[in-house]
Amino acid sequence: MDLSLTGSAWLSGLAFFGLAFVPCFWGYQTLARIRGPFYVGERLLLGMTLGLASYTALCLVGSLLFGVRTATFLLVLVLLATAGGYLLAKGRLRQRGAFAAPARTGMVDRWGLAVFLCSALLFWLLARRLILWQGGGLSTGYLDNWGDLPLHLSLITSFTSDTTLRLQSTILAGEPLTYPFMADFFSATTVVFGLPLEFAVEWPTVMFNS
Repeated sequence: MDLSLTGSAWLSGLAFFGLAFVPCFWGYQTLARIRGPFYVGERLLLGMTLGLASYTALCLVGSLLFGVRTATFLLVLVLLATAGGYLLAKGRLRQRGAFAAPARTGMVDRWGLAVFLCSALLFWLLARRLILWQGGGLSTGYLDNWGDLPLHLSLITSFTSDTTLRLQSTILAGEPLTYPFMADFFSATTVVFGLPLEFAVEWPTVMFNS
């Protein structure tokens, strides 16, 4: 597929978080069915982690079965959105039943939100220098990223270069892929949906590190 290398940061950010919303919504609704003294912030954080991990794993399985296609990833999003909507409706109908698990709110949520927003701002400022375009070429703002960035870019582009998913090393020809690649595969799914490669690296960095 043809890759878009760069574009509008704000439009790309809206597209990325719009895509990430569905898995996070499903993850939150799944945790909302678990009884326990959870704070809202805990459910949001754990739900986001569960949702994004499940989305990436399902996309990986779907790609192995049906190929790396937009339709494959759309199907996963539809399934998660449907499941999340079902859990939301079920929770509202059974507010007083065995599955009712109202979350608590407290000072920890306010402090947690403040820490998250500050972390997101910090990592956004750092992520802006992960990929730089200088003189028509690719560069990076961090010296230790000269070795790391090419590996991640090669993994992302290898996942999207063909509809057949091949889990092979991009630095050792003919060797199986043993590097933990799920974060790169998540970025690859956003590239398939049209997110520029630059922001397919930067926006997940902001979200996962915040």
